[in-house]
Amino acid sequence: MSPPKPKVVLLALSKLPSFDIMHSKLLDALRSNTSLLEVTTEGAADILLNGIARPIVLVVDSALTEEQFASQRAAAISFVHRGGTLIFVCDFVSNTSFSDMTQLFADFSLPWTADSSHRKVNHVNAAALQMDTSRLLPFYSPKAVLLAKVQPSNIIYSATSRTDEMVYIPEPVNNQSLTSTALGKVGRGRVGYVGDVGRQGGTLQVIMTMCGLRDR
Repeated sequence: MSPPKPKVVLLALSKLPSFDIMHSKLLDALRSNTSLLEVTTEGAADILLNGIARPIVLVVDSALTEEQFASQRAAAISFVHRGGTLIFVCDFVSNTSFSDMTQLFADFSLPWTADSSHRKVNHVNAAALQMDTSRLLPFYSPKAVLLAKVQPSNIIYSATSRTDEMVYIPEPVNNQSLTSTALGKVGRGRVGYVGDVGRQGGTLQVIMTMCGLRDR
């Protein structure tokens, strides 16, 4: 008997019309390997975030930064502190201002700040504490919104100073490192961030791993 599929929810309160097409590979992978639910209304979001269940929640747009969804933002913070996992992905990155992103992280008591947008060679952080990175690509080059002030143990991929994979050389991960991908402990739960705006293959693997699917 095969093990039950992990439960994953897409929180898409301000879903863009192009979302399903732009992120079709991710959606196909999630539908094949998880029990996937999409939440697009405030009422359904309230039930999800205030409930007992703790599915992995992928936040795919900028809604939680908007005043209209202040109550859902508060519920999301409580959800994480009670043990839930919330991961900011997809159109959240491309449609959220740096200042709103930084403020949202501060609301979750994280020091992370949106720093810059670049295509850099990123190398995996073998010392990350919140997930197993051993099966991820050792390096790849996404165009991403990079974060600063991320604790080294929360960095999944660290952006190097290089743009050419042919001359790839790992650089030390430290408190000054910028990161395209992070996963940190908040209360009893976790907050994740995947900053790739170009939908690179390595990013799909990261998201699936964050959802508990290391071998998919």
